Formats: sequence, C-alpha cells, structure tokens
Amino acid sequence: MPTFQVDAASRIHFEGANHEVALGARVARTFDGTDWRTTMIGESRASVRRGGTVFSTRFSPMQLQDGDLLSDMEGGIVRPVRRAVVDATLGVRLGEARRGTVGWGSVNVTVPLFADIWTTFSAGNYPVELLQGLPGAHYAAINFRLPAGKLPWRREHAIPPSRRHMPERPELPMSESLALVIGAPYDTLQLREVRVWAPGVEVVEVVADFTDWVPVPLVKEGPGEWRGYYRVEAGAHRLNLRLNRVNLDVPTNLVRVADDFSGSVGVVIVR
Repeated sequence: MPTFQVDAASRIHFEGANHEVALGARVARTFDGTDWRTTMIGESRASVRRGGTVFSTRFSPMQLQDGDLLSDMEGGIVRPVRRAVVDATLGVRLGEARRGTVGWGSVNVTVPLFADIWTTFSAGNYPVELLQGLPGAHYAAINFRLPAGKLPWRREHAIPPSRRHMPERPELPMSESLALVIGAPYDTLQLREVRVWAPGVEVVEVVADFTDWVPVPLVKEGPGEWRGYYRVEAGAHRLNLRLNRVNLDVPTNLVRVADDFSGSVGVVIVR
C-alpha cells in the first residue's frame, strides 16, 4: 500500500564548540494507504562532546489526529573504542493509548578493514512508525563503506592508518613555541598525518579549510606532541589552532596572514 507524507517545520538551533541544542515544531500531513491524517509534533534535542565521546538526547511529544498524546524519548552515545567507533541508542515511547509503552535500542560498531574500507555491524529494533502506519521490527545488518571523499571528522581522527604503509613522519620544529607540520599522503585519497608541537597545552584542535572550519581534536602522543589524520589536498591551506578550547593561535612556523574577520590565520603549503 503506498504511503505519503508532507511536513511543515520550524526549528531554532544553538551550537557551541562542544554542545548543541535544537528546539522546534512541525505539522505532518500523512496518507497511510487508507486515510489522510494530521499530526502535531514537538522537537527538542541536545548533544555534548566530552573528549572523543558525544552524548545526545531527543524528546518528541506529539498529538495524533485521533487525540492520542504520546512522547518519544531517546538517548545516545558515540565513542571511539580502540580502533572502532561504537554508536548506541536507547528509546522509549510513552502515552500511546492503543499500544502502551514501547522501547527500542540499537548498537552500531564501525571498524576499519584496510586502507579506507570500513564495515559496520548493526543490531537493534525500532518502533511502529505511527504517522504513515509502518510496522516496527527487529534487525541485524553488516554494511561496508568504500572510499568516497572526506570521512566524518569524528571517526577519521580517532583511527590511525596502519603504520606499515605510512610515509616517513614529518619532523616537528620543537624549537618553536607552537608548530604544525603536515606529512606526505598516506593514500591516493590524500589522507595525511597532521602533527602539532604545543607544550603546556591540555587540548589542541585544528580549525582549517580542510575541516570546513569546524574545530577537530588531535590526539596527545607525548609531552607537547599531538597528532591526527585528515584529508588534506595538495596546495595552500589556511588554518588556526584552538588551544584548550578557548584561544585561537597561529603556529609560529607558518606564514601569518589576515583573515576575513579582522583576525589572523596561518598558511601552509602541502605538497
């Protein structure tokens, strides 16, 4: 039976360096194969990052056309574990008059196989989709992801490639107070090692054109040394380092130029 849905939504979004909050509402007009229905839905969600772990929560109250009031509540966590990334969620539906309380959950484990081929093992269940009358189910799946452009930074930085095929590591100019070097490409998709010398700093993040100007964390490797792995095409790139999640600074071994917002960025030439 064919189904159809049209949504009208409004949302306000607040985002910080390590957290985000979104509030909104929408009206859904759905056809479940037999009848047209109108549903009013509220939306709120929030997430916070602590180190390499992201915690999230979602709350969606709704009123169905027949008057039933119910709420979907869901919590989730995304966390790097050794070379894998674990993504887990738990949810519960309360107040649906015809079905009572319904719970669901899922676990996804993503691991690298080799080079840029990843696999995800998934298992869980999902509830009835009330708007279009679609059934719930249990599931298990194995997915493979092939190289196709830039990987999401949250997963890419946490999992270094095999050392057997890494090019020679770039030398850090430790005589500088703050320095950054970018190594030779690891593969044909331009995965490179980014190394930073920042003694006395607790957290180092890169803010660059190759991260879409999103602060991405580096992993501490030793006293004053940090590293990460990112897609960096050959050519000139503009960047800053964010220290302790507060101060933006330009590595002293890079050329400093003015940016478009009355500040400064560093320029690095990648070959």
